Amino acid sequence: MLLDVTGAGGVVGSALSRHAGTAYGVLAGSAAVGVAAVNGLLSRIPADLPLRGVIHAAGATRDGMFRGLTPKALEAVLPTKLDAVSHLDGPVLRTSCAPGAER
Repeated sequence: MLLDVTGAGGVVGSALSRHAGTAYGVLAGSAAVGVAAVNGLLSRIPADLPLRGVIHAAGATRDGMFRGLTPKALEAVLPTKLDAVSHLDGPVLRTSCAPGAER
């Protein structure tokens, strides 16, 4: 089973990747940034190792607890987060981890 963890090089993403591998035997990796890069990554996933989930753990320099973000900090962080979600959403919905996909 394959799990995509964006931000796998960061503290949270690397901890999630290690845990998935150790506790569940899941291969966890990180997608490159951008729609074309995500499409390229997804096209190389072998049929016998289907993508079963995506965790978006990539951070931004002003990340923090949502309640603690000022409007200015939220304005600085949110566009990057939304871009990342939009890069993942379309391509991932065409994979084996899409809702209703045959498993």
